Amino acid sequence: MKKYFLVILSSFFVGLAQHPINLGFLAWFSFIPILFFLDKIDSLKEYFYTGFIWGFVYHLTCIFWLSMNIGTNINIALLTMVLSVFVLTLNSIIIFLVLFIFKRYYIEKYIYFLPFIWVFVEYVKSYGALGFPWVAISNTQIDYLMLIQNAEIFGIYGISFWILCFNITFYNYIKSFNYYSILNKKMLFCILVFIVPWFSGLYLYKNVKINGNNRFKIGLVQPNIALKEKWSGNPQKNFNKLLDLSKKLQEQSNNIIVWPESALPAYFLQSNSHQISRIYKLLGDSTKLVTGTTMFVKDSLNNRVYNSIAYIDNKAKHNYYNKIQLVPMAEYVPWSDIIPFLSNLNLGQANFSKGDNYKIFEFNETKFGAVVCYESTFPWIFNNFIQNGAEFMIVATNDGWYETAPEPQQHAKQSIFRAIENRKPVLRCANTGISMIIDQKGNINKKIELNKTGIVSASIIPNTKKTFYNKYGHFLIQIMGLVLLILLIKSVVYKNEI
Repeated sequence: MKKYFLVILSSFFVGLAQHPINLGFLAWFSFIPILFFLDKIDSLKEYFYTGFIWGFVYHLTCIFWLSMNIGTNINIALLTMVLSVFVLTLNSIIIFLVLFIFKRYYIEKYIYFLPFIWVFVEYVKSYGALGFPWVAISNTQIDYLMLIQNAEIFGIYGISFWILCFNITFYNYIKSFNYYSILNKKMLFCILVFIVPWFSGLYLYKNVKINGNNRFKIGLVQPNIALKEKWSGNPQKNFNKLLDLSKKLQEQSNNIIVWPESALPAYFLQSNSHQISRIYKLLGDSTKLVTGTTMFVKDSLNNRVYNSIAYIDNKAKHNYYNKIQLVPMAEYVPWSDIIPFLSNLNLGQANFSKGDNYKIFEFNETKFGAVVCYESTFPWIFNNFIQNGAEFMIVATNDGWYETAPEPQQHAKQSIFRAIENRKPVLRCANTGISMIIDQKGNINKKIELNKTGIVSASIIPNTKKTFYNKYGHFLIQIMGLVLLILLIKSVVYKNEI
């Protein structure tokens, strides 16, 4: 293990940069140790071990908090953490094995392929049942608002690409360091790579126009109902707490009131007419409610349960969005819709069905979308809502499984990227926190801290314009992957010519 000290050092510091302790700058230098190490190894076996060790240490450092889940026993929580780390480590193994192939054929130039390989693997692994953009390298940079403005064009993967490019240019400078020529061409190029995204980010930030007459007020309720109270407490007391907090927002003439994920108990809107009438009374004729709930659907084939968002816009009609990207082994068993017997596994998970419709809600002809919890980490989900016409987005979540840092902070910061990518206001309503109102520039205008009870409201300005990212998505990343594949095939087929 001593041999892999530089690998461990690199992965630990990049993982540390993911946490809410203002150490994001570590990612600008933390890949340099592993670049030195890669130059010294030449076998497939060593590259496999490097990918495994880097990935294991990095992901363990990032998501150790899975073991702190208070919704299950410590053994299940630890097992979940270990299995998750192993699954995510496969990404790193793939990255380093592909890099090894390029090293065989491109020798001295191989290291320049690393940013392309890395971001393409990050992109691919954001899809599917086990997709998890949570650990993307770009998420280390959330404290640097000007830098991450570039997500409007390149998405989060452009930020990851820049981090790796800067590490490589700085590494090349260190390798050629000379006391008699400190400010050489490599240093100048390194400085250029570093400063360009900051200037482009500043330019993009200043060119975002937040204006318009279509303003309306949205209020968020953070009831701060502990997990134990939610599961075994008094449902009536919890419901009354939501209503009491919402009355204050109603008095402030908010147009829409938002409650968090699963704010209403199971099948509440399908079975509890007396309590529903209390909601109608609270809302009156002009205020609407967006709330998390669960829905039961029965048809001739089977019974389905959904983790849903309900939009109560009048007394005659409720509209629903059913969560599309479920949390594997927490909300469902992956691939159980393809392999039926998997749905019979009972590991303590819920058994939700996947939604299949990016439902758009409307308020006075203004369109918006709403996602549930974990979905806020997926750029492509938000983009699909924007393509359907959403002018702002709501995130309803419940992070009550984790009462301390860093999970709630890591999760909350994802919404800032979504606001910048799409240049849309994002309103994040969390049961125990962190609730936030984020503008199109990624500024947090209002916030309720973790484990606090409260309300917050703000006037927002919806945005109908689409960004470069909305129009072209990850087209550049896809082209990057195609080029890598062509070069890889060319290298293998024509290896004697390289």
